[in-house]
Amino acid sequence: MSIEAMKQVLEAWQTSVYGSDKHHKAMLLAMTKMNQAIANLESQEPVAWRTCVEGIWFTAGKKAVLHKELVSINSNAEIEPLYILPPQRTWQGLTQSDFNEIYDLFANKVSSDFIFEKMYSTIEAKLKERNI
Repeated sequence: MSIEAMKQVLEAWQTSVYGSDKHHKAMLLAMTKMNQAIANLESQEPVAWRTCVEGIWFTAGKKAVLHKELVSINSNAEIEPLYILPPQRTWQGLTQSDFNEIYDLFANKVSSDFIFEKMYSTIEAKLKERNI
């Protein structure tokens, strides 16, 4: 959803008539979250740009590339940002406390030759795979 579309939804919500108090509170919460999402997106840089000419969509990594193409075909189509990235989180592996908790949960349920360090490193590797 584009930022402009989000703003239109927010405006529609703000001008709506609410029924019950429960509905009113739910709409206020939704509006607050939408405002936060808009602010978050507006604070980020677009990673690509797009435009539509005669029903055909064109994309480019740089706005200037699309602008040059539009000028060459005498089009005044709008160029809009695309693929705005969510904030990147820093990877945080399992802590010693996490390891201890896993150990406590399974220590009496596995054989004495079971190697917890191997299980711990395997779990962390899988988490890394999914969070890259």
